[in-house]
Amino acid sequence: MSIWMRYWCIRKKLSSGKEATLPDQGNANTISGIVLKGAGGFYHVLITKLENYGNKVLVAKVRGRLRRETDIIYSGDRVLLEPVADGETLAGREMVKAMIVDILPRRNHLLRPKVANISQAVLVLAAQNPRPDWLLLDRMLVMVLSMEVNPLICFNKWDLPDASEQSEINRELAAYETAGFLVIRASAKKTEGIVELSSCLQKQISVFAGPSGVGKSSLINALSPELGLLTGDISRRLGRGKHTTRQVEILLMDQNAMVADTPGFSLLDLPDDLTEADLPGLYPDFSAFGPCRFDGCLHHKEPDCAIKKAESEQLIGSGRYQRYLALLTEIKERKIKY
Repeated sequence: MSIWMRYWCIRKKLSSGKEATLPDQGNANTISGIVLKGAGGFYHVLITKLENYGNKVLVAKVRGRLRRETDIIYSGDRVLLEPVADGETLAGREMVKAMIVDILPRRNHLLRPKVANISQAVLVLAAQNPRPDWLLLDRMLVMVLSMEVNPLICFNKWDLPDASEQSEINRELAAYETAGFLVIRASAKKTEGIVELSSCLQKQISVFAGPSGVGKSSLINALSPELGLLTGDISRRLGRGKHTTRQVEILLMDQNAMVADTPGFSLLDLPDDLTEADLPGLYPDFSAFGPCRFDGCLHHKEPDCAIKKAESEQLIGSGRYQRYLALLTEIKERKIKY
């Protein structure tokens, strides 16, 4: 059994490999659906499983009582609605057709980006322009694994670096592939890796997440050109991407795939409730080694640590281990601060 499979067996609650599921329809007076996007108090909701509303998107508002009780509705939330007569309220040029009366329990949710009920996170970095931020990748992995979401790593712009630069990136990526993470090397511009990526999206609700300028929207355009998403370029002065996606929006694609395009970011905080003891369990590459001498070993300064031994023997990537220590230190310092 692979390291990755052992890891997911330990974390049985995780839902890796489950198909994207749509909400059951409500009672006779309600319609069920998934929030695709929201802005200014108006929400676009995909309606499902009712003959009169099959795969139709309605514009909805939140009923007053629910609006007072809930802080925020995420893209991806499963909701119940009650139809209203046409012409009650205008949302731009579209008529509000329903009121959201309830939010169903979330399977999971991410705070950055704000999206709920996803089965897979496609973590996108660029092979060049901007250069890979490996610590940010580890942060994203820790975040999505802690939220019980299955990660997939995608390196876009693989056509830009030369052979020596690709070799350098591959040396770092080897640690992630050894850990069991699926890594796709792609080029939205030349459509390389797009078929492989498309196959991974089928029957999934996926979120594309990553820093600005790595080409998330370009990858989605390569997967479904008819969507025509806006794309940006790189700021030469700052060396990072310009924001083109302004809000989280779930897009409907072929092969029963739903994809959330999200705004880029340059900073990402670890979850507030993540503890020092939680962090080692979010590194599947550590599960193949051990046990350590002490239960609850943090793999830092403890004696007879199997992970430190594996790192010294180059069985675990040194860069990956050092970034683990950086995140561990961050959690410790945050605990002291608060």
